[in-house]
Parts: sequence; structure tokens; C-alpha cells
Amino acid sequence: MLPGILGSNLKVGGTRIWLSWHLINGLMRLEYKAGKPDGVEPDGAIEQSYDDLEDFLADTHEVIEFAYDWRRPMEEEAQRLAKAVEAALDARKTSGQPVRIVAHSMGGLIARTMQLERPEIWKRMMAHADARMLMLGTPNGGSWAPMQVLSGDDTFGNALAAFGAPSQDDKARQLMASLPGFIQLQAALVDDKKQLDRQATWQKLADDDLETVQKFNAWHHNEIQLNAYRWGVPPQDVIDRAVALRKRLDVQLNRDLDPFKDKLLFVAGRARFTPDGYEMRETGLEYLDAPEAGDGRVTLISARIPGVRTWQVDCEHGNLPADKNAFAAYLDLLAKGTTSLLTALTDISSTRGEGVSTGIGRVHSRPSRVRPPSQPPDSEREVLGREDARPGGARSSIGTALKISVVNGDLMFVRQPLMLGHYVSLRLTGTEGVVNKLLDGVMSKSLAAGLYPEVPGSHQVFVNTGAHRDDPTQFPRPQAVIVVGLGGEGNLTAAALVLAVRQATIAWSQRLVEMGGAPALFELASTLIGSGGVGITAGKSAR
Repeated sequence: MLPGILGSNLKVGGTRIWLSWHLINGLMRLEYKAGKPDGVEPDGAIEQSYDDLEDFLADTHEVIEFAYDWRRPMEEEAQRLAKAVEAALDARKTSGQPVRIVAHSMGGLIARTMQLERPEIWKRMMAHADARMLMLGTPNGGSWAPMQVLSGDDTFGNALAAFGAPSQDDKARQLMASLPGFIQLQAALVDDKKQLDRQATWQKLADDDLETVQKFNAWHHNEIQLNAYRWGVPPQDVIDRAVALRKRLDVQLNRDLDPFKDKLLFVAGRARFTPDGYEMRETGLEYLDAPEAGDGRVTLISARIPGVRTWQVDCEHGNLPADKNAFAAYLDLLAKGTTSLLTALTDISSTRGEGVSTGIGRVHSRPSRVRPPSQPPDSEREVLGREDARPGGARSSIGTALKISVVNGDLMFVRQPLMLGHYVSLRLTGTEGVVNKLLDGVMSKSLAAGLYPEVPGSHQVFVNTGAHRDDPTQFPRPQAVIVVGLGGEGNLTAAALVLAVRQATIAWSQRLVEMGGAPALFELASTLIGSGGVGITAGKSAR
């Protein structure tokens, strides 16, 4: 059993630093210096993330935990893994039992690197008819998590900076930038356009991003304040080593792994958004998140290997080894090489890139300005967890799928269907009262008849016939009014508001279809629904 990145505890001189309370002010003890002993050793997998799966598999397998030092070059840890696998193979000479690997995240790359470093051990392991390797969310083509950590746009990086080196954000990120194993996870290292194989590229991204902070925040000129926004920049020798391994792994995909692909199995996770590139804008660097195309850490296209059977679990990257609902499927895959308990994904083309960052349909994201947590993390899952909806408006709309214009004007000139909200009340006031007059009182008649929407998710469409307008040549405006129920004032939540708007939008779509000749795209106008009540700000309503 191989944990993922950060999934192995690390100790220094017998004292556990990662992950324990000793991390507070203790991060610098994990500094990596090539060729120099530092007393850092693996100290078992993080219990809250892996114990349940290990206990489950222990009923049918002898589970051998292989914790590793995720700071070090993967090649070195792969050599250690080869020795552990060799010992397990020797111990099973008499019984003839197979050796199988379950690898989460970075652990899968360690196992693949073992095949590069010690191919004879790999072949010996895979020679058994029932030998298999199950990868859970392995970033086979890389991940954008390392860059996000170094720019301060990741929960892990922010936790490290906040607790591992308080008031020394830049030093914490620079420490991470100097860890070979960590940088070896970076995506697009061999992308000629991005040129992330050069330290100068990273430095320019960091400098340009810091410049925008100073440009748009005039008070951020104090060095201590600026440290919170400074990147960690990987040294060239660390980048060179990462690029060298990435090239070997890419060659391995289409050559060395071919004879073993029937013994490799992959389980992918699922999240609303997954980082898949970046873009430099006038306001600074922004990440491009792919919607419904990965597990929150690794995009599907970067994770999957052509020719390797793949299944999907409805959980995010960090929870793949902890989702108990998937344990029986994992056992099926190890024992039988297949399962009907998970959704199987179709195979992908043999031509694979490092990502799908075209910018089309991507969500621009910059979560680094979010306030850090108030308590130290307790587990890998807490540190690595990605929220789908980040505070402070860190997520924007998906690409050009939804175009929004803000208008300040008279409602009688709104030509589109107008959506507005209704808190439980005995009479129509404010915007509702104004629009009710434009529709000759049909809304108040509905309220009096007990038909008016009140519960979140309920709605009613009032078509504007324009029968009583002073100017009969003028088209009815607004075209229609869509009222959504908001419940009692003070009780509306953001989630309930989303439900109410979504259901009402679908209802209008259905009305257009019923009317015939429904367009592929249509426009809606809306007030800042719910913002007139307690608990829903204008910002929440707009989002």
C-alpha cells in the first residue's frame, strides 16, 4: 500500500513533524538538501486517510504499508520500494501468492518509477498471473497542485505557511519549491509553449504576479506584507531532474508498460473543478479550472493511461483511499481484475497530452487571497481537500457559457423575461408591486388565490399579454415575469437560492419549448433575488 503525496508521515530524530502538532513552527526541519543526511524518515501512512482501507483489505490480503519520503526524488524512493517488493516476492516463493500494489496519487508514480529503475523486480512481480497494480487518482501526466502550492493558491500551501512557518510564507513556499519529489509531480514540464522547464519562466511568473499585487493594492509595499504573496521558485537543478523523469515516464507509457497494461487498473475520482493550466491577466495570474473533468487535483486526461481499464468513484482526490463505499470495488479489482460496482469509463486515444488547457469552458480561479484556516490541519484529507465553492468569489463563471450584463434602469423597459423572488408575505411590495402593475395585477390575483410561489424551488410564470397598455403598438415589456419562492425572510440559504433560480430557469425553458420554435440560446433578466431580505447579500445573490 503506497500513500499519496503528503500521505506518509515524516519524522526527524524520532519526532513526527508531518503530520502532527510539531508542524507548528517546525516546517524548516523538513528542508531538503541533496546529498546531505537530514535525519528525516518516513513514519507510516497517515492513519485517518489509509487505516480503514488497510483494515478492509487485511481480511483477504497481507497488507504491507510502504510509507516514503515524498520530499526526495522519486527515483530514490522507487529503489527502496523495489527492495520491499523483492522481499515480499521472496517471502512468497513457497506459497506462490502474488504481490499486488495499491497506490494512491504520487504512490502510483513511485511504483511506475520502480519499473524504470529496477525493471527486473517489476517483471518478476508481474510474472504472476494474478499480480496487479491498482492506481487511485495517480497524476500520470502531472498535476497543477505543485504550482498552486508555490503561488499560495492551494489549501496545502496555505496551511504550511500559516502553521509550519508563521509570517514566513515566502520561506515555506521556497522550501517546497526545493523538494525534488514534489516538483516531479508538476504538469506541463515538457510543454514547449509554457517553458516550465526553465527557472526563468517561474521567476517571471512570480515577479509579474507580485507586481500586480503592488499595482492594484497600493498599501502592499511593506516587505512583511509582500512576503505573503511571494512565490516559491524551483531551482534549475530541481527542475532539470523533474523534466528528466517526466520524459522517462512519458516514454514508458507507450513502450515499457505495454506488456503489463492488462495488469494495471485505474480508479479516478470526481470533482466539480480541477486545475488545468493558468493564464496571466492584467490583474495577475489566474488558474484555469476544468469543470467536471477530474478529481480536484488531477484532470482525467492527465490521470489516465491509454489501454488501461479505468473506473470512476464519486469523490474527490484526497478521499479516494477513504471512501468506504468503494472498498468492495477495490477488492474486486485486486482479486478479479474487474468490477461491476463502479462506473467503467471508455478507453482513451493513444495520443495523450499533458492537459486540455485551451481556455475554452475553463473557470478562472485565484483562491490565494482566501483567509487561512484558524486551526492546524488534523489529516491529509483536511489539508488536501478542495472546496467546490470557495469563499470570496474565487470562482467565476465557466468560460463564455454565461454572459452577464448589469443594467440600472426602469423595469418597464426590460424586454427579456424578468425573474424575481418572493419572500412569504400577504401583499406584494417593492419590485413585485411595480411589476404587478405592469401586468395589470395578475400576480396579486395569484397571491390572493393561494397559488403564488412561496417555498424555495417553487415558481410561477406570468406571461405579459400587454392587453391594457396605453400604446398598443409597443411589444409587452417585460415579456414575462418568473416569480421564485424564497420561503420566510431570514431563512433563505445560498443553496436554496441556487435551487430556486435553477428550477425557475428550467421552467421557462420548458415554456419556450411548449410555445414552439425554442431557440438554442435565450436571455433572462433578473433582479438581485433575495437581497432585499436578511441573510442574503447582493454579492451572494449575484453569484
